[in-house]
Amino acid sequence: MFENATINGITPLEGFNQYLANASSDVVVNYAQGCELWSYSQDGFPEALETVSNADVAVVMVGTWSNDQTNLWIPGSNATTGEHIDVHDLALFGAQLELVKAVQSIGKPTVVVFVSGKPIAEPWIKASM
Repeated sequence: MFENATINGITPLEGFNQYLANASSDVVVNYAQGCELWSYSQDGFPEALETVSNADVAVVMVGTWSNDQTNLWIPGSNATTGEHIDVHDLALFGAQLELVKAVQSIGKPTVVVFVSGKPIAEPWIKASM
């Protein structure tokens, strides 16, 4: 069904692009990363916000990052979910919530998609959408 699929699957962006390439649609996907799932850096926010300002709808995918099981035990692993990755709460990690808030402040219709291997609790997102 999807090209380039591996045992790890494909990214949502690859899925959208492959689906739209095979559909008769005039939908255009513009992409900007915004932030890494495991980082507090907001360096990618300006590009993401510019991309959103030129869009009809913003789809913001946030969540957790799991690493290959064999790599989880390596010191400094940046996984935010998986075997032996304990967390003190169920909030989004890093700059993700701030990214959602910044995107939503642009005023475009915004869809937030949680891509995660664990539950996520973000009351602000629920209340503001």
